[in-house]
Amino acid sequence: MPLTLNWFKRPCRSISLRTVLVVPFVVQTVGAVALVGYLSYRSGQKTVTDLTTRLMDKASQRVVYTLDDYFDGPRALVQDSRAAIALGILDAQDFALIEPYFVRQLQVHKDISSAMVTTADRHFLAVGRLAPNQLAIGERNPETGALERYSATLGGDRLGLQDTLPNFDPHQYPPADPWYEATLLAPNGHWRPVVSRLRGNDSPLLMMAYFEPITDNQGQLLGILGASAHLDKIRTFLQPLQISAGSQAFLVDETGMLLAASTAEPPFRAVEPTDQPLMVEDLRLNATDSPNPLIRAAATWLRSPDNRAAASGGLTQFVVNRDRYFIHTVPFRLGDSVQWTVVVLVPEADFTAEIHRHARITFALCGGTLGLAIAVGWLTARRVTTRIQHISRASAALATGRLNQHLDEGSSIRELAELTQAFNQMADQVRGSLQAGQRALAESEEKFTRVFHASPDPLGICTLAAGQLIEANDRFTEFFGYDRAEMIGKTTLSLGLWADVADRDRFYANMRTAARVCSREISVRGKSGQVKTVLISAETCRLEGQDCAIVGLKDISDRKQAELDLSRVQTALLEAQRIAHIGNWEFDIASQKTTWSPELFRMFGLDPALGEPGYADYLQLIHPDDRPALEAAIAEAIAHGTPYLVDYRALLPDGSMRYHEGRGEVRHNADGRVVQLFGTALDITDRKRIEQTLQASEARFRAIVEQAAAGINQVDRTGRFVEANQFYCDLLGYTREELLNLCY
Repeated sequence: MPLTLNWFKRPCRSISLRTVLVVPFVVQTVGAVALVGYLSYRSGQKTVTDLTTRLMDKASQRVVYTLDDYFDGPRALVQDSRAAIALGILDAQDFALIEPYFVRQLQVHKDISSAMVTTADRHFLAVGRLAPNQLAIGERNPETGALERYSATLGGDRLGLQDTLPNFDPHQYPPADPWYEATLLAPNGHWRPVVSRLRGNDSPLLMMAYFEPITDNQGQLLGILGASAHLDKIRTFLQPLQISAGSQAFLVDETGMLLAASTAEPPFRAVEPTDQPLMVEDLRLNATDSPNPLIRAAATWLRSPDNRAAASGGLTQFVVNRDRYFIHTVPFRLGDSVQWTVVVLVPEADFTAEIHRHARITFALCGGTLGLAIAVGWLTARRVTTRIQHISRASAALATGRLNQHLDEGSSIRELAELTQAFNQMADQVRGSLQAGQRALAESEEKFTRVFHASPDPLGICTLAAGQLIEANDRFTEFFGYDRAEMIGKTTLSLGLWADVADRDRFYANMRTAARVCSREISVRGKSGQVKTVLISAETCRLEGQDCAIVGLKDISDRKQAELDLSRVQTALLEAQRIAHIGNWEFDIASQKTTWSPELFRMFGLDPALGEPGYADYLQLIHPDDRPALEAAIAEAIAHGTPYLVDYRALLPDGSMRYHEGRGEVRHNADGRVVQLFGTALDITDRKRIEQTLQASEARFRAIVEQAAAGINQVDRTGRFVEANQFYCDLLGYTREELLNLCY
């Protein structure tokens, strides 16, 4: 028989009110718990995948950017040196001039491991780092043909001969694949791995070196310049990634040979000490032979072209010993011929372990909640039906025969039918007084409810005995991210609303002793786990026979975050000043009070604990020759409000001297009068020293030209003389001034 709407209207046998209350509640609870748990788990899985993808991509790109910066140093050094030789600042044959130049470059460029030059007649010079505070200098002895290695200070002073490599021919080293010949075939420069012996025959190093040939103005080959960077230092770039506790990263070349790894295992082979030439292949280690099992497994997995394509196209996974790992690769190019690959590995368990643990806890809580809901529903239904039966029997006994109000008794629930019968008998007698009382109560409740629910702040009512929520406005549930049904009837402790349980204990202790709390700052936690800072206020009241607290919250999270952001910005500013060697100061003219930044104390070698020096003491820190210009600039700024820029020399307590670039500006009050000076000091010592070195080099070059026993001159495009030494003037019989007015 087909179903119709009338089928649902058919009378059925009476059922227990207890069953009506318990069964739907249990069914809804089971469905809601199962659906929320499933959606939460799937959402967590997707979030983990998206987060891991972004983290691994950013980490890989950061490694690529760092490698670009790291290997840019050797290339820049070679090209700068080549330009200096072309301009005549350096002489490729004058090792006495090139050696201190290389030493200075290694002092300035900390990432460069070594610099070398070899000439067409097989002269060879190399300067490299022996230790953080020591250099090594290798030079070929033209008489013996041996490579002699000396230890040296950071300033380039040779300390003594360490060892020698006999029969060293820089044009044929290493014999199987000489870098000299390869460089001649690459006039625009090229990269290649090389083995360095600057640390001794027993400590060969694998480095990436950049080579370029150098020629004279006629295109004749003078030799080859080179600079290198250690490959073992790349590990310091990979170690700080730490996407997760078990993450790893490594670098391989196009043949699968290991270049660097974030782990402690060495990425190269150990070799026995020898004075024989070593090939790069003697030190290289294939990634599939790595002592690290995870790197070895990942390298084996990446041998497949399909796997390589999947890893480079985005985040993918592979399995090692039944453990799943995320893998991501990013290419890195060094010049036109070197192609490397950055590989990042992250265990899936590092992200999903916490999700699985929370899932188990959630299922356990759901099971407990379901059992509790069934028990509470059963007990509640039992109490309701018992109470209804008592009321119906008492009402029928008290009002039999005196009520004429009749209600429909067609309910299918037995208890409601009996209650209806009793109500019909007593309704007429109690209606008047009942309606009056109900109106008064309804008006009072309506006023309270309107104020309570219209409040823009979160408001809630909880019992003092157990902290159980019995009422809350919409702003309260929205603030914590719960539905109303999820909060009402639950304790604040079971909902996890207290970020610190100690705050809860202090709150209830104050409520029991003082009966109120006013604007106390605490931290609370919402459903999503987000912690917020609020001001809590509360008053005690008595509702339905039990002591309760009306609680109000004021969200101050934004204010606290702003304070934290301000603190972070101030910390970042101080760190930026420390790195850039920039200090700032302020001087209040009325109070004569000076304020210095911590970096300014460091730049003058002073102890911040002793406080800022006075103006007179500050001037004593300036070189006497520079004080008048600085005092005049400050006086001009105060008198006319003009900013100033002055270079001066600072005298430090340890006797050293630093060059500073001082800048200052003024602030005016509402009347336009200068009331305050402020400015910065920048340490420009390195720049000044480089300028002095260049000036000295130019003076030496000019002296060599002037003292040369040959005529030397320089003309412009029109043939007019712009320079000539004395020998040339004497040769032509003109003075220098007469010659400079003539054309060639």
